[in-house]
Amino acid sequence: MDTSLFTSLAGAVLLSAALFGSICEASQWLTVTNAGLEEIPEIPAHTTDINLMNNNIGCIFPGSFTGCNSCLTLNLKQNRIGFLFSDILQGLSVLETLNLDSNPLSIIYAGTFSQLHRLMSLSLKNTELGEIRADMFEGLDNLRELTLRNSSLSELSPGTFSTMPDLLYLDLSFNSLSHFTGGVWEGIPELQYLKLSVNNIKTLGSFRGLEKLGSLELDFNPLRRVTPNMWEGLTSLKALNLLNCSISSVAPNSFANMPRLALYLDMNELKTLHRSIFGTAQPEFVSLHLGKNPLECDSRLCWIMEAEQEGWMSFSQDYGLRCSSPTGTQWSDLEEACREW
Repeated sequence: MDTSLFTSLAGAVLLSAALFGSICEASQWLTVTNAGLEEIPEIPAHTTDINLMNNNIGCIFPGSFTGCNSCLTLNLKQNRIGFLFSDILQGLSVLETLNLDSNPLSIIYAGTFSQLHRLMSLSLKNTELGEIRADMFEGLDNLRELTLRNSSLSELSPGTFSTMPDLLYLDLSFNSLSHFTGGVWEGIPELQYLKLSVNNIKTLGSFRGLEKLGSLELDFNPLRRVTPNMWEGLTSLKALNLLNCSISSVAPNSFANMPRLALYLDMNELKTLHRSIFGTAQPEFVSLHLGKNPLECDSRLCWIMEAEQEGWMSFSQDYGLRCSSPTGTQWSDLEEACREW
């Protein structure tokens, strides 16, 4: 392809949208999608937004972004990029958003992002990374959002995220993680949202260092039971998703240090739930979700209805709450059962 077509924005040059994409002088953006591109085209000066998604780009050569010192967003989603060398992003000194989703990306060399000090959002979803290391993320001291969803990850090393001190959002869902060693969460004290859904997590280790974490998603992991030491370090948690985690028991004091909490326990294997899971002190407010559990509707569960009446709990039956026992019970749900008690 003749890349000279992309050498100027003057005169609001319009190219065939179907084949080449478009260039717009007024908004200073360049879009070349679904065009079969095999390499980065020449980028006009002063371009602020580049969209090259859904092409056949397999390799990014050094110097591809030289002169792109006005570029704020770069979308390379759905290409054929398999590796990133340490010097290929030179020139993108003010870049704020980088999307590399859905590439067969398996190798990121140390220092690849070292010049992207203003980058705030990095998405590596649906890749083949397999492993990540701290040196991959050197230079990302301003990053706020990191997405590694479905990136074939099976293990995280201590300090992996330590080069991103301002990180607020981390998505590690849809991987093969099973446990966390000490120090994994070091260096990201500002983190507020952590997504670990749909992994193979059986043990959690310590969350020490995540004192500001407000939302934790662990749904669809085989945790099986809940104990107080699972949440070590989580002093600010406001939302905890444990939906479909094969949980059959919740130990006393498991949520004792979480005075305001939205707790999702739907679709587990719970037969009963004791008031003691919140400790001896009364929480400020709890939103409890218990739908689709094989509950034994007896007096042990009626504290939930009492807590609602006292005003410190909201009890949700989003997925439908039915009594599975005792056999032949006339009650169809917990509220009806507790009225009889």
